[in-house]
Amino acid sequence: MLRIRVTGTSAAQTRVEVAGLLDVTGSTTLLTHLDRLIDGGRRHLVVDVSGITFCDSSGISALVRSRSRAVEAAGSLRLVSPSPAVRRVLDITGLARMFER
Repeated sequence: MLRIRVTGTSAAQTRVEVAGLLDVTGSTTLLTHLDRLIDGGRRHLVVDVSGITFCDSSGISALVRSRSRAVEAAGSLRLVSPSPAVRRVLDITGLARMFER
């Protein structure tokens, strides 16, 4: 199960905490939630992924797709505090730098 919580919103950015399993089911939930934020005018997202206990390719795909949507809307998506599960997948795929900017 995936838990998503918006923990802070300002004119500059929206902070989102994500915890649990970022698998096929969780990635769909996350993608939908981040799309709604972007569609609602939140262009700069900071996603705290310290609580992710499992992350597979569908989870990384959801993050890449959300980042692309944010960038297309003249925004950004940055990951902070990646858990070991997320860090491992980011390192294996070579995507770590994409999310640290």
